[in-house]
Amino acid sequence: MYRRQRVEPKVNMAPLIDIVFLLLVFFVFTAGMVNEPMGVDVHLPGASTATAQEAVPLVVFASADGQLYVDQEPVTLADLASAIRQRSGEAGGTALTIFADQKVDFQRILSIMDAARTVGIRDIDFAVREEDTPVFDRP
Repeated sequence: MYRRQRVEPKVNMAPLIDIVFLLLVFFVFTAGMVNEPMGVDVHLPGASTATAQEAVPLVVFASADGQLYVDQEPVTLADLASAIRQRSGEAGGTALTIFADQKVDFQRILSIMDAARTVGIRDIDFAVREEDTPVFDRP
C-alpha cells in the first residue's frame, strides 16, 4: 500500500529580507527631506544652547530669497494666516516652528509671528542648528 509522505511547509525568507532592506533605504533617504521643502535652501542660524525637540505638527519655512512655505506648500505673506489656520486645524496642534534662514530680516520673521498669533497660535519656536562655541561667555 502506498503511504503518503507529509510535506513540511517552507518559508522563504529572502523576499522578506529584500523588502525590509528596501523600506529601510526608503526611510533613510526620505528622513532628511522631512525638515526642508524640496528645492529650498535654508541655512539655520546657530546657537550654543540649541536642543533637540520632538516633531511639531506645524512648520513654516522662510528662505533668504523671500519664499514662504507652510508644511511644504508655498504661500505668500498675504495668504500666510489662512494657510496656518487651515494647517493648524488639520494638525490638531497650537504649536508652530519657524525654520528661517539666517539672512531673513527681522521684520519678515515678525510678520510670520503676527500671522500665527492672529490665528491663535501662541507657542512659537525657532529652529536653529547646534553651535559648538558659545556666542558670549556666561557667568
